[in-house]
Amino acid sequence: KNWNKYFSANWLNKNYNFAILETLLPDKKQKKYNKRFVGLGDPDLSNNYQFNDLPNTKNELVSLAQASGGTIRDLYLRKDANINNFREMLKSNAERVVIATHAFPAYTSEFTNESGIVLSSNNSKNNFITASEIAQLNINSEFIVLSVCDTGLSDIRYSKNHSSLSKAFLAAGVESVLISNWSIESSSSAKITKEIFNNVWFDKNISKHEALNIASENLRLDLSKEYNVHPAFWGAFSIVYSSL
Repeated sequence: KNWNKYFSANWLNKNYNFAILETLLPDKKQKKYNKRFVGLGDPDLSNNYQFNDLPNTKNELVSLAQASGGTIRDLYLRKDANINNFREMLKSNAERVVIATHAFPAYTSEFTNESGIVLSSNNSKNNFITASEIAQLNINSEFIVLSVCDTGLSDIRYSKNHSSLSKAFLAAGVESVLISNWSIESSSSAKITKEIFNNVWFDKNISKHEALNIASENLRLDLSKEYNVHPAFWGAFSIVYSSL
């Protein structure tokens, strides 16, 4: 109801850019990347009773690969979206990395007290990677896109460690991370992430939070589905930086 009120409320998004700046040491060294894009998603979760499959993430990853000069060889899907390939992918020195699967906040899994990312596996104890494991990796990437639900959540009891996945990736060497603020709707999130990639690819002077602002504002004003004007759809993402 009353969608027109959201449509006319420019103060919600149009006039401001939002970003999260973590208090980590800046690293302004010029980095070299081996490839422009790698992606992992649509894991095989048939043996995971806690999470459902995410078939729509395959199309999202293929679309983002095409938008960034990647190929099908740069994607890890279904059974290939496992913990070994996850680590190898993050070692590939790719400029942009997209991860499209489930995540869980701290103190919500029966196997760990940490937050983590869900992966394919036949072993219930090996079907995820935790924030602390990610933080110990050496990741040379400019941008990690976490197109998964609830990656921005963390538990106050764990806040002094790498409770949030964004902090874990930044600690591992990533310059910036796109996180979700709540459970995301797949169609709108795919539109936003693809437009962010297009914006930063074609305009080297635009910052990622500006690219996010443009993408989210365009979705807010897209009345092909009137509910797009609600913040639940266009406001689902935030950019986290290690430094600016």
